[in-house]
Amino acid sequence: MENKNWKRKFIALYTGQFFSLLSSAAVQFSIIWWLTDTTGSPLILALAGIAGFLPQALIGPFAGTIVDRHSRKLMMISADLIVALGSLFLFFSMYYSEPSITLVILVLVVRSLATAFHMPAMQASVPLLAPEEHLTKVAGWGQMVSSMTNIAGPALGMSLLAVSSLESVLLLDVLGAVIACSVLLFIRIPSVARTEEWSLGTLLLK
Repeated sequence: MENKNWKRKFIALYTGQFFSLLSSAAVQFSIIWWLTDTTGSPLILALAGIAGFLPQALIGPFAGTIVDRHSRKLMMISADLIVALGSLFLFFSMYYSEPSITLVILVLVVRSLATAFHMPAMQASVPLLAPEEHLTKVAGWGQMVSSMTNIAGPALGMSLLAVSSLESVLLLDVLGAVIACSVLLFIRIPSVARTEEWSLGTLLLK
């Protein structure tokens, strides 16, 4: 792969995605905690957890195949925007009235579905940007970003929720999506011809 600036691309890519993943994790945790605190119901806590994580787990095994057939950049941008729009919709619902539990659960489901395509799209971009001899190292960077946001996200969400309202935390998701999408617009991710039967697993193992 002839790309002298591949390191710069990955620094930019992972920086933008760090903000996206961090804000999403913070908002996800905040919504679930807010539901639990508002209702005081263990059942609602269980439903919120299922809504926030089960769709992603169910769609995850098939997401890679779908991602392989479309632009990785477009998939990441679409996922970020859908997650942000879900948070923005919930923000306006809370600003003007008290949203129903059903609506909040639905937003969690939509966010989870979009997230199911986000990480495979980011992972599938790695072999298209990095030289083959650096694939393992770059994939490790991605795992580090994912692990950091999974740990720091809930802590950030809890901290913000303690000093502000859920409405304010929801706007963090919009900010994260704006940063991530803005960065992606300036990164060219090569497309893979559909005639080449490459799967996500094949790309990552090469």
